[in-house]
Amino acid sequence: MVVPILCKEKAPQFINWIKRLHCVVIGPGLGRDPETKEIVSKWLEITKEQNIPIIIDADGLHLITEQPHLIKGYKDAILTPNIAEFCRLFHAMRSEQPQKPILMPSDISTLSKELECTIVCKGKVDKICTSGITVECEVEGSNRRVGGKVIFYQELLEYLLTG
Repeated sequence: MVVPILCKEKAPQFINWIKRLHCVVIGPGLGRDPETKEIVSKWLEITKEQNIPIIIDADGLHLITEQPHLIKGYKDAILTPNIAEFCRLFHAMRSEQPQKPILMPSDISTLSKELECTIVCKGKVDKICTSGITVECEVEGSNRRVGGKVIFYQELLEYLLTG
């Protein structure tokens, strides 16, 4: 369900919606407007207070790259970056300039432990890390993750989280 309340006047309505949700997905179509990021930051805090799982992708990952404290330590958070998004977040956590998108085998585990959340790094081989355990999915899929596939992927994760 898409919640159409991303403006300051309607943002307080989120508290009414949150009680009906089993999972919150933040990112696709979010944009990078400072007011929107401020609203979503507050929503993340409310969602965590309610112990609701959070899946973060796309522009939501951009927000987390700028403010990793928003999900740090929240074990019910899943970040779903592609390799370029992962590298930006990984280097931001070290106050480094982003390097070429090169992923070392231990990087996902390191970041997952630092943020204390699950990371699903999408690529030719998807890498999933949680609680220090990393698994890889080498099943060939589409060369691109077009809009509908991304939404399906997130809905699948939501289903697995909330059963």
